[in-house]
Amino acid sequence: MTKPPVREDSLPRRYLFKLVTNIISSLARFAHVFFVPRALGPAGYGSFNFLVNFFTQIASFLEAGSSIAFFTKLSSGRSEKRIIPVYFRFAVLLFSTLLLFTAAARLTGMNRFLWPGESMPAVLLGLIMAFSVWLIQVLFKLTDAVALTVPAEKIRMAIRVGAAFLIAGCFFAGLLTLTSYFILETTVGLLIVLALTVLCLQKGVFRGNDLMKRIPAPLFSRYSSFFFEYCSPLFVYNTITILLALADTWLLQQFGGRAEQGYYGLSYQISTVCFFFSGAMTPLLIRETAKAHASGDKARIRKLFLLSIPSLYAVAAALSMFVAVQPEKFLYFLGGKEFSHALPAVIIMALYPIHQTFGQLNGALYYATGRTALYRNIGIAAALAGLPLSWFLLTPPRAWGLDLGATGLALKVVIVQFIAVNTLLFFNTRFLGIPFAGMFFRQTLAPAAFGLSALASSAIMSRLLPFNLHPLLNLLLCGLLHTGTV
Repeated sequence: MTKPPVREDSLPRRYLFKLVTNIISSLARFAHVFFVPRALGPAGYGSFNFLVNFFTQIASFLEAGSSIAFFTKLSSGRSEKRIIPVYFRFAVLLFSTLLLFTAAARLTGMNRFLWPGESMPAVLLGLIMAFSVWLIQVLFKLTDAVALTVPAEKIRMAIRVGAAFLIAGCFFAGLLTLTSYFILETTVGLLIVLALTVLCLQKGVFRGNDLMKRIPAPLFSRYSSFFFEYCSPLFVYNTITILLALADTWLLQQFGGRAEQGYYGLSYQISTVCFFFSGAMTPLLIRETAKAHASGDKARIRKLFLLSIPSLYAVAAALSMFVAVQPEKFLYFLGGKEFSHALPAVIIMALYPIHQTFGQLNGALYYATGRTALYRNIGIAAALAGLPLSWFLLTPPRAWGLDLGATGLALKVVIVQFIAVNTLLFFNTRFLGIPFAGMFFRQTLAPAAFGLSALASSAIMSRLLPFNLHPLLNLLLCGLLHTGTV
């Protein structure tokens, strides 16, 4: 008996659930940012971020944008579900390649060059965790594409909240080390993978034997051609940008050390607070835009873009400027005194989400409409422009650099992001037939207005509140006042 089709929730309902679970999951992750840096210290926290980021970049390089192609194709219609077993085989191949790469590095002695100062057990744990993170992202793309956003987000929320309590328990029991944190995070990731797989089986998205049975040659050939056509423009882009991102991480590790890696990692984690809203909308926007593009409905694409960009950008700017004005309190609460040297990086990285929000939503339009060649060209140009900047900011004076460590990498990331995002925005506005100037100037006006609001809130609270008030309570009250003014 054929199962009835999955009933789709409305776009507002899916967005609301994704937003709420993003907020709750991010609040749960505060347990990680609060307890883990304190337990591991700057060096241990730096090792964790370095290894996970390294293998995340390698996985991104090997997948060559195929997960976005998979999501876009699946979003265009239910008849495309046969692409799922094809991509499952690719996931197995990806994991096998990561393992072979790591084994080859160990056998040839390249591990000492690629991961300076890191043990092989830690490297292997970083690999497994990075792959589990990638696989979770693919499964969430799958559930978004088939309109199972609501139950999938409930699963993520429940597991992430449980993990937060487990992290806290390990911290107070004195059991939180680099190894135990790797194992715990990987276990949580695998639980999410298992739960999402069960959900898809229950809803009839695919059957267990579909993943293992032989794929007909014509079907495999058709999807292989689709992936090649979609991803080939992105391959060179991914190769260059990921190699340059790895170079940034390696330069920071080599010349700044694990502590600077930890400072940058914490500043990046604090900046992600501002992605609640845009992060919830991006996959949904890709799905709806892909459907509209498949039916030739350019007016709906324009409407989706104009509705999402201004509002989500404003929210990101409000949150970012609040962090930029209150960096000491965020650092005190999340990292403790050991991370006080991360202050300049935190201030700079607070600006990152403002343009990254534009970047996420811009990218959604390029991917959904298949304009990956233009996306590639802009991305490569921006990445190459950032290469000499990375060298100048991260290397020591003997190599003609400023040796700014985490602060230097934060500066580089924000500058390159601003250039790339506005170039992408320019071509998107031309594609949609809307003015570029208004959206460009909003990037100056909105942060300035929200920055003044954050400064005013801080100044008012500093006069009204007692001097010895706990920094966390002070931060919350300033946040409430800032929220009221915006």
